[in-house]
Amino acid sequence: MKKMLYVLSVTVFIAVYVSTYCYAGPVNRWYYGKFPATLEEIQKTYGKPIDLQKQADGTEKYVFAASGNTMDLGHPFFIVKEGAVVDAGIQ
Repeated sequence: MKKMLYVLSVTVFIAVYVSTYCYAGPVNRWYYGKFPATLEEIQKTYGKPIDLQKQADGTEKYVFAASGNTMDLGHPFFIVKEGAVVDAGIQ
């Protein structure tokens, strides 16, 4: 019984981890496709970026300090192309 509970716990953990990893990017891209945001709007919420990384595909990755929300586990970032947010995440 203990072994089965352990296997089930590990399986659920892996399933949640994989599903979160696989769907975080597509969900964010879908969201910003349906509800466009500009870099200026993002900066009103998050302030000045702490890092800017230019990508090979012409996009820019803006990294911000943690928003102060205790649920944040890292630094929010936004991928911007031609002034519009196309993707986002936490690093």
